[in-house]
Amino acid sequence: YKRPEGSGSEFDFIGLFLKSQSNHHEPVVFAVPKDDFGTIELAVPHTAGIYQVRYISGQENIPKAYSLDIELTRACLNTCNNQGRCERGICQCYESWEGEDCSIGKGPVIITISPKSGNSGENITISYRRPTKSGNSNDFLAFYKSRSTDFSSPISYVFATDKDQDSIRATLPRIEANVEVHYVSGVNMKSKGHSVPFQVTLTCKDNCNGRGDCKVGVCQCRKGWDGLTCDRSVPIAFTVSIEKDSVLIGTPIKVSFNSVISESTQSDYIAIYSIDDTSSNSPLTYGYTSLQPSGNLILAAPSKAGEYVVKYISFFKGFPEVKTQSKTIKINDVPKLCPNNCSNNGICNQATGLCACQSGWISFDCSVKVKVSSVSAVSN
Repeated sequence: YKRPEGSGSEFDFIGLFLKSQSNHHEPVVFAVPKDDFGTIELAVPHTAGIYQVRYISGQENIPKAYSLDIELTRACLNTCNNQGRCERGICQCYESWEGEDCSIGKGPVIITISPKSGNSGENITISYRRPTKSGNSNDFLAFYKSRSTDFSSPISYVFATDKDQDSIRATLPRIEANVEVHYVSGVNMKSKGHSVPFQVTLTCKDNCNGRGDCKVGVCQCRKGWDGLTCDRSVPIAFTVSIEKDSVLIGTPIKVSFNSVISESTQSDYIAIYSIDDTSSNSPLTYGYTSLQPSGNLILAAPSKAGEYVVKYISFFKGFPEVKTQSKTIKINDVPKLCPNNCSNNGICNQATGLCACQSGWISFDCSVKVKVSSVSAVSN
């Protein structure tokens, strides 16, 4: 700026105004000149538009001078990466480039994989080649089911490197399907190229120990085997057995059982029945098997002497069904004790509790010895 010598006042200022603004009181920014000529700096506004610099006489509040029009436009993002021209804040990208800042190269990314198929968890090499400087630090290589169109949820992924051509090691995902590897832009989550489809197979741990078939990573165990890897032997038939075939009333009865899990229910139980209860409608005492393939139960002996049988009852089809039963078990009365054990001079009848005394002994407990009197013959 330059003004006539001595014409300024302490109220004068130089301000930046929108060209359309007629009010000279409110500049966007301003500075106060100290000398009759010199240079000042004004901050660039954040709003695009046509501006003027005006010298305002503070006493009269009128402009003394105007600058030429100044057009302020929004800067382009990353100056278009020198791969386009900036027009009023918008990048006009050169051929072979696209994106808000012309950072994305056009053309597909070439992807190859090796080997061409594999098992879940095995390593694979992914090789890619993309257009020069077309990558982004968030770009990634991802596994998708073949012919996928939604790239927001990959099965698994690895990040691409900062190189336009590279090979990366990755682990095949836990899935059994035809899959493709896509190069996905971290800017817009769109695929920029993909590999040919290839098969990933789910394997089973320990190959099911040779006792089952592997189906989509799950062991289908053969009859008689169970567990995640078919490593546990399981019964192939229902069985019940008793530890003793003759016990006293009230004595605990130990019962061992095996059950076929595929035919068992949570309601299965093992019960003692009278041998005459052929319809199995009246269990005398019972215990649940709790879906165990095998185990032991302790059942109380019935309170009445007689012959009984232990049965495995299942509700597999909604109705009680006898799967198997034990051999006959005899329940005996508790023996009655004789007084003083018959004093060791007789035999105790445990059914009645009465002593049968030996010759020469009498009394309820055979404790009294019979006295034998001598008799003399008298002749006339």
